[in-house]
Amino acid sequence: MVRHGYLLRHYIGERSRRRKKSLRLFSKMPHNFHHFSGCVAWGHIIYMFGGDYKNPSPEVFYLDVRCPDPGWKRGPPMSVGRTRPYAAVIDGKIYVMGDLCKRPNPWGEVFDPLLNQWKPLPTIPGKEKDDDDHHVSTHAVLKGGKQFLVHPNCSKCLYLYDVEGESWSVFDDHFGSRNGWLETPCVVVDDIMYCFAGRVLAYDLVRRRWFSEPVKGLEGRGVSPPLWEKGYGSLERTHHKAFLVHVGNGKLCLFWHAECEVHCTKFRISKHSDGEEEHKLHAIIESLFVTTIDNAGEIEDCLAL
Repeated sequence: MVRHGYLLRHYIGERSRRRKKSLRLFSKMPHNFHHFSGCVAWGHIIYMFGGDYKNPSPEVFYLDVRCPDPGWKRGPPMSVGRTRPYAAVIDGKIYVMGDLCKRPNPWGEVFDPLLNQWKPLPTIPGKEKDDDDHHVSTHAVLKGGKQFLVHPNCSKCLYLYDVEGESWSVFDDHFGSRNGWLETPCVVVDDIMYCFAGRVLAYDLVRRRWFSEPVKGLEGRGVSPPLWEKGYGSLERTHHKAFLVHVGNGKLCLFWHAECEVHCTKFRISKHSDGEEEHKLHAIIESLFVTTIDNAGEIEDCLAL
């Protein structure tokens, strides 16, 4: 499922092995929907949190995809307004953290959909004061949701949160962003965390270090997002925003948007040791699809339902 900020609609893709696919309109966004919101799927329910750049909103909306006809409904508001908060579903609860523009208080909070209640989240160590690290860039879930990793923007540290102990610790103090700018959720398969920053990068959760090379096999045209120049005459090049989604059985999907097209590459990872300490990672592509959406803005969210 992808959300386009300018169309303000949700689309759900149909399963198919064909190169060309159609995406059908599933639901219009609420009329009072805010840009720069956070979005997650809790089972068959989609939640949206906060938004608005100048006046951060605490509002919460949700939609039941099994019976979408009633449309979006209001949920219990957060304790504070947030602009583009980072949201994640972990162990049956929804964690909302950070803010794009300023440090919120509390920095994070957790929502229990069964109790319909919010609860403050402890602040990451060293982030009690206002600084540039209030926005979360990525996360990954470990041990079936009993722990999760969080990487704040501009930070060298990767932090671990223990759900049962409700406590933070430093998982890797040299995680950094040396491989590129991380801005979407990571996925974990067999003790390896994968993320996208121009290329699909891999991080060894056991050795707590990056693989020396990105995942191979995704270099072809139409297989991964192309690079583009930041401005006329500029030598600096960057990549289109893309999303990695774990769809089960060790299979990943890479989604991205280019002009009025949505692309998806479905693949799995093959590991080869060749007698070396570090495995070589190679993507085995299972399918590709591309579809056209008229007047579409860039993809803002991509959720597996």
